[in-house]
Amino acid sequence: MTPPRTAVMGQQGASLVVSTLSARRGAVQLFDVSFEIKPLELHGVLAPRGAGKTLLLEAIAGLVPSHGDVLLGGVPLDVEERRHHVFYAPDAIAFAAERARDVLALARSSLRVAAEQVARIVGELALEPALHERVRDLSPSAQKRLVIALGLLVPRGFVLIDEPLAGLDAKEQRSLIRVLRLSTNERRAVLCAVASAGDAERIFDRFTILAHGRVAATGAVHELRARAGAQVGAPLEEVVHALS
Repeated sequence: MTPPRTAVMGQQGASLVVSTLSARRGAVQLFDVSFEIKPLELHGVLAPRGAGKTLLLEAIAGLVPSHGDVLLGGVPLDVEERRHHVFYAPDAIAFAAERARDVLALARSSLRVAAEQVARIVGELALEPALHERVRDLSPSAQKRLVIALGLLVPRGFVLIDEPLAGLDAKEQRSLIRVLRLSTNERRAVLCAVASAGDAERIFDRFTILAHGRVAATGAVHELRARAGAQVGAPLEEVVHALS
């Protein structure tokens, strides 16, 4: 089956650039956050829990008020335009009363996704046993995998996922990492917010480290090690601590 292609990623190979983005929710604040999500990459935002990772993803997607710009191919996108290029994987609780199979069926019909593509993603994420259950009755692991399935079905060039490995056992994590990696071959970039540097080192091409609501550093792991003055092979957790 031919992989889906989104207009911008397929035609332009454009980066999504976050430029001086600021937002606030309660005590959580982001200050002039700037970094680039390159085409077809897996990019991780690293920060402790409660440090603004979720707020950042929502601000990029245009789901919360913010200041600053999100640019695609150098062109600023307003909130409405972002919806055509960026998809923020929703919290599973939004579908609490629905059966998993019905959530996927709705996605298939509304997005005009081929049944074969849905079946492939269901198989890759081992969701078959969960299909007849209501979302609220699923394990946290199955809820997370269902949310990620939705994100991978939506034809957008950029998919944002909050804590993709949360609640997954080691086998499920390995499977999901493979699925996310393969998804970037389908003309898509994936941005994930994670709290564990250990997880991040196994997954991402590049990283953005948030500290105190600001970008402390961004780059591939070898670039971050060099910036931190760390030894070759130093754990990413050690690097993050030095840069934060």
